[in-house]
Amino acid sequence: MDREALKEAMKTSISEVLETMFFLPLEVSETETDGPLFRIPPEKLTSARLQFQGRFQGEAMFLVPYTLATSLTADFMGQEPGKIGPDDVQGTLKELLNMICGKALSLFDPKESFNLGIPEMIDSGKALGGFCSKEENDITLVFNAIENQLAVRMAFHR
Repeated sequence: MDREALKEAMKTSISEVLETMFFLPLEVSETETDGPLFRIPPEKLTSARLQFQGRFQGEAMFLVPYTLATSLTADFMGQEPGKIGPDDVQGTLKELLNMICGKALSLFDPKESFNLGIPEMIDSGKALGGFCSKEENDITLVFNAIENQLAVRMAFHR
């Protein structure tokens, strides 16, 4: 697997999905897991996971502060943030991860067919542990958004 090519596909996918669908401009952060996002208490974060299979298999995870997730959901649904509930936020995050992962894998290898699982919410404390893991081939990307950070990680099963 060409790790650098997949990393570039992830950057493109994340930027395009969030900028196009959610009108959220992003900038890739130079820090990985030692930045401000990873110092937020887990109860103020929300995270989702999506497993995939194909030429290689693994999972994608998305980690975002709950306040940013609520704002993204409100913008996506055309609602006021005060009218957004936890189910709305979870549904938006799962769909967002599905779009990001599917686009990244398609950009990485347009001829390969990948099967995406069903996105699920995961405990943010456990997600933080996964994001801080230092597995050699796994890829973690942190993005700076307006007054926030968010992160996406692809972990590969051996």
